[in-house]
Amino acid sequence: VVDGCQLWSGRYDRGRRDIFAVQEEVAQAIASALRTKLDGVPVVAVPHRTTNFDANDAFLEGRYFWHQQTEEGFRQAVALFERATSLDPDFAQAHAWLAIVRTYWTIFGYAPPAEVIPAAKEGAYRAMSIDPTLTEAHLTLGLIAQYADWDWEATERHYRRAIELSPGNATARTWFALFLARMGKEDEAVAQAAAGLDLDPLAHESSWLYLIVLGQLARHAEAVALGHKAARLHPLSVHVHWPTGMAHVGLGEPDRGLEWIRDGLACDPTNPYARAFEVTALAQ
Repeated sequence: VVDGCQLWSGRYDRGRRDIFAVQEEVAQAIASALRTKLDGVPVVAVPHRTTNFDANDAFLEGRYFWHQQTEEGFRQAVALFERATSLDPDFAQAHAWLAIVRTYWTIFGYAPPAEVIPAAKEGAYRAMSIDPTLTEAHLTLGLIAQYADWDWEATERHYRRAIELSPGNATARTWFALFLARMGKEDEAVAQAAAGLDLDPLAHESSWLYLIVLGQLARHAEAVALGHKAARLHPLSVHVHWPTGMAHVGLGEPDRGLEWIRDGLACDPTNPYARAFEVTALAQ
């Protein structure tokens, strides 16, 4: 229902063993209805998953821990995605997300690239070989190209392909926005970050990566406004607090910035970015 107007409804009576078929049937019905009634509005593509119940449960639980964006959350997610791929070796999404978490593991500084990137690449290419149209496979390869290989052409190519495959994927938009900001493409970076937040306004990652984009572009006043709003939705997020703190530092408010960063560290003392930027704020 949008603004009181019902766009789609349907009833599906099936047994539990038919749940995966129902999932695909419902997804296709919704996508078809939205394409007809929401002309021009992007719809998130729902990829084929697995028919193994236990693998699917492990995958969904892994996504839950991934969204925590903490060292322990990543550790739990890796174990669960590994379980999903062992239960169903052809579960392309699980291979892709396992590669994503491994890559994030080194981006966050929890392990050196040499320890995790080879396995991440193997998983990404495995996902791609199973399903070349899988959005997450291209996202993973773009992430690795950006942070491990420093291959800007491959990074942009994979991110753009991910968005082409799934225009409504908020993660694709925000990751691409961060890359564009680092390439100095300010207008497109902000547009992609804003699109990601519009697509998933309650998502943790959509908010904090938008904050980092604004910080990269020295748009500190906008970052402060967004950060204060995001903190109301995610009061225990270190990722929302430290970039908001750095935005205050950028506005010449180091004491206020330090307060925000330390509030973030109270949420997650292990976060390496908050620790590093605490030192930056202290030096002002």
